[in-house]
Amino acid sequence: MRHWWYNIRNLFSIQAEISLVNFVFAINIFSLKLNIRTDFPDLINYWINIYNKIINLTENKTAELQLTFAGNLITGISIFKKIHSDHTPLNIEISILGFTFIFTIYDNRHWDDEINSYQKYETILN
Repeated sequence: MRHWWYNIRNLFSIQAEISLVNFVFAINIFSLKLNIRTDFPDLINYWINIYNKIINLTENKTAELQLTFAGNLITGISIFKKIHSDHTPLNIEISILGFTFIFTIYDNRHWDDEINSYQKYETILN
């Protein structure tokens, strides 16, 4: 059983985006946070899923590739890694004028806070 010296779920995230009406710049590392953002109503709020592919890497790890288009013409980058949570994803999103490429690697198992580890497959089935 692992005992972590920190108890957060979001290990780090970096986000810098600009769209037709909004701007976001955020850095979160452990519990240190810097957020600068505007939050105006997004009048052109639609997106289209162009491509989606799921690839099984190992018994417990999966990768997902996605290409989407957003009507707000968002441009930016977003990277985050979660820990001690269901699926603990590593997510990378790169957006250029509304076209967003999303790459995610995640664990198929759920996190069990009681044992501080992933649930065993037999536990998930029951």
